[in-house]
Amino acid sequence: MDELTCLPELHLFKKNGKNLLLDVQTCRVFRVDELAFQILGASNLKKREEVLSALRNSYPAEDIEVAYTELKESRLIAEKPFEFEDPTFEYSEYEIRNMDLILSQDCNMRCVYCFADQGAFRGKRGFMRPEVGRKTIDFLIEKSGKSKRVGVVFFGGEPLLNMVGLKALVLYGNEKAKAADKEVRYSVSTNGTLLNEELIEYFNRERINIQISIDGDADTQNVNRPLKNKRPSYPTVEGKSILFLGKTKQDQTSARTTITSNSVERAFDNILHILAMGFYSVHTETAEGTTGRGFLSSEDYRALENRIDLIADELMRKISRNEFFGYSNIIKFLKHLNANGKNFYSCAAGRGYVAVGANGDIFPCHRFVNSTYRMGNVMAGTFDRRWEKEIHVNTNVFSRVPCNSCWARFLCGGDCIAVSEDYYKDVTTPNPMRCELIKHVIETAIMVYSSIAKSSKPEIENLYHFYKRGRKEIPTERQI
Repeated sequence: MDELTCLPELHLFKKNGKNLLLDVQTCRVFRVDELAFQILGASNLKKREEVLSALRNSYPAEDIEVAYTELKESRLIAEKPFEFEDPTFEYSEYEIRNMDLILSQDCNMRCVYCFADQGAFRGKRGFMRPEVGRKTIDFLIEKSGKSKRVGVVFFGGEPLLNMVGLKALVLYGNEKAKAADKEVRYSVSTNGTLLNEELIEYFNRERINIQISIDGDADTQNVNRPLKNKRPSYPTVEGKSILFLGKTKQDQTSARTTITSNSVERAFDNILHILAMGFYSVHTETAEGTTGRGFLSSEDYRALENRIDLIADELMRKISRNEFFGYSNIIKFLKHLNANGKNFYSCAAGRGYVAVGANGDIFPCHRFVNSTYRMGNVMAGTFDRRWEKEIHVNTNVFSRVPCNSCWARFLCGGDCIAVSEDYYKDVTTPNPMRCELIKHVIETAIMVYSSIAKSSKPEIENLYHFYKRGRKEIPTERQI
């Protein structure tokens, strides 16, 4: 009896003249020749002889048999349907291990696309009071349960406007963590304008990680990120960044860049510009929201895909020379592909990671601050996990539509739930334009990963800090 040819869930595509495929359920990547590509493209749930005979006019029978056998050995073809058991998502309370602490609900810049209302977060401008900060640390230590390591990101607005509060909370946090046999890791998300030698020395001494927001060259930065007084910000940010980069270990420096409708065409050049300044890595996000300016059109997204291809070409050139190129948007997918790991959520928002506003209100993440997604208040000692449960149950890739049928779901994890809420007033509905961009980035990452020579793989794994193959738990990237 002629056997049935069954395939796993595959995503087959061509890019840069390469035949590539992703085994969706296992996150394995393959680069195959044209014969294998055609076999897989025509095989699912057909009789073996039917598949092979259709190719005999184009390929020698022996070649077809060899290719078919190799595909079976690679578990890309089987005689019966592949079966994968989806995980269950029964809810249980999360340990709160990471938080954004809105130290300053104010900012000295007026970025055109700011989701946070130029730092006010749709509320009253001001700083977090010392007693609120201490209660926030108490909340994190208590709710982190058995976790030995917790993380605090000082956020704003511009958090360095409140350096007195920051230093006091680092001291208090370290004391509370030590008493609880825990360790706190601190980070700061800053526009860089207030950095000076004293602060940089303090951050290095306290091992506080700094991420600087900078959008690129002078023209881009000055249009997108003017100072509060409407003056250009680039001269200040460039000078302060160079000072910071000169006094900090390079692999501990990162930049965060927002791409707007007026900077799409320069996205590739701006990334090169930022890395040339000396930053170890740069992470890009598109301007998103329903307030502000600079949001991308569908045409802008297509143009950005072309710039992503240019970035990938540069990344592959660097990899071929065993050199590092720090574009984290692609690197994060290379890490996942190397580990064959799966993402079930877009990030940890509301599930072990929360944000605490200047008044002590608790939200799923910084983009939800002063929204209806209020989870409690540290001063009142309240914490309602209703939103935590809803996010857990309804925003995993098996629950979200169309994520549950998308080939990229286990690498993407679903789009940002805060952006979904902003656009659709529903955390489960992804933005289709963002989805297409993410899928393009993932296909690009697959192409890059398939280009890594076996002989240099160990060195590249070490250079790019790849996750080890078979790692069950893949860290969820925090989105800023």
